[in-house]
Formats: sequence, structure tokens, C-alpha cells
Amino acid sequence: MSWTALSSVLLLGVLLRSAAADCTNGGEVNPDGTCSCDAGHNGARCELDCSEVACPCNHPHGQLVRGPTQQTFEPGELHGWEATRACGDLRTTDCGGTTILGGHGVLWDSELRRTFPAPAVGTEIKLTYWFMCVLPVVSVCAIHAPPTPPPRSDSWDHERAYVKLGGRVCWEHYHTFDDAESDICGWTAHGGFGELSMEVTCTVESGDVAGSSSLTVTVGADLDGNGREVFSGTRGPNDESFGISSFTSLGTCSCEPPYGGVSCEVRLSTAALLSFAPRPLPAHSAATHVPAR
Repeated sequence: MSWTALSSVLLLGVLLRSAAADCTNGGEVNPDGTCSCDAGHNGARCELDCSEVACPCNHPHGQLVRGPTQQTFEPGELHGWEATRACGDLRTTDCGGTTILGGHGVLWDSELRRTFPAPAVGTEIKLTYWFMCVLPVVSVCAIHAPPTPPPRSDSWDHERAYVKLGGRVCWEHYHTFDDAESDICGWTAHGGFGELSMEVTCTVESGDVAGSSSLTVTVGADLDGNGREVFSGTRGPNDESFGISSFTSLGTCSCEPPYGGVSCEVRLSTAALLSFAPRPLPAHSAATHVPAR
């Protein structure tokens, strides 16, 4: 490199450091002249308002990788979702060729949860919610094909399905079995009533991400009186259940050492750093995302 080119690079570095040191929106100047931004701002000078643009992970120590995309499931894939009150381990099931997270024999009076880097206000989160209506009442927590059905079957009877962004219920539906269901999964031969999928869209509001660099999406249902009947062996996820077959992934963060966490918000300890392996950024990231500081 010639002296002229080197001088130009050095001068550019000085100018960038000088510009970065002039932090806006309450950003703090670091010893090296860069800016530390709060969760609501990003950019070299904290000039980006994360309620208006998609900031990199809403944190200055992370870079958003694979931003908002619609994802489906392959058999056995959980995509980072966890469940409470599932029947056994959370798993996928097949419904007429569609892979569903949850479904018959898995989710009933349950909740699915996943935490994402906080998105910009106004981001739409979409998912496909499945009402499984339903298998006959058989053994509790059965995970295989049911036997010849008993004479009594059950279904969703004005029971609640819901989605939450953070602590806010952004969608709910009280579902009652009717002719809208069809035999998608192939269980009507065993006395089932059929299934119904519904497209759900929730829009992120400022209160959902206020003061936080992450957002937890919860998908659930209130079935069978909070599970009182299941312990007597009369009801459970085999007669009415739910699941999802697609969802909006809000992206994942690639964190710079020594930071970690969903949104690179945690400064890792020395012990944690020994096992810390930052994910490589795709080659196009620098051209498609605002560089994180």
C-alpha cells in the first residue's frame, strides 16, 4: 500500500472515531472512542432509533443474522421452541404430510415459548395455529396410533387459543368444533372430528419491547379446565390439542466476545468464554446490515 493510500485510511479512521465519539441519544463514549448504545438505539453514534428501523439485535454487541423469515418444521426440528405442560417431551407430529410442532398427544393445556432478539416496533409476527379436533378419548399421553375408539369422543368446545408478545395477549380465539374442520390428519377413521389451521398475525407494539433487548413469543391454549380431568385418565392431549406448523423467526444474533445471550446482552464470565464459539457471519452481512459497535 502506498503512503498516500495509507494516509487516507488513517485519516478516515480518525474521522470515524471522532464522529463516533459524538454519541447521540444518550449514548456513552467508550475509552476507545466508540459509543455504547442502549437497547433502543444503534449505529456508530447511537443515531438509529430501533423503534423505526431494524437494529442489529437491538444491542451494540451483536449482529443480526438471518433476519425475519417465515419458517416451517421438519420432523424432529424444534427451532428453539420450548413447552410447559407438554405430554412428555416436546416433539413434532405429522398431519397429512404437514409437520406440526405439538399436535395430537403432545400439547393441550400447554404453552409454547421462544425468545427472540427484540424486533422493531411494527414488525409483523405470523404463525399457523392448528386446532386438533380431535381424537377419541383414549389413554392419557399416548403417542402412537389409537386403538379402536370408545363410544365417546370430545372436541374443542368454546375453549381459548391465544398468542402473546411478551406479557400482552395479541390474539385469542374461542374455538368450537363445527363443519369448518376437515380430516387432514387422517384420524376420522378412529373417531376423530378433524383439524383446522388458522393464520395468525400479531404486530409488535412499543410496550412489548420497552426496556428490553429480547421478546418472548408464547403460543398456548386453555383446554380441559386446566388439566383437572387428565389426571383421572379421562381427558388430555389425545382428544383435543393444538400445535403450530410455521412461524416468523425474528433472526438470531452473532455476538462479539465476550458477550452472549439471545440479544448479546450478557457479558460472559471467563469460565463461559472457554466454551464460547461465536457464529460466523454470512458473507453478505456487512452489506445488508448496519455494523454493530
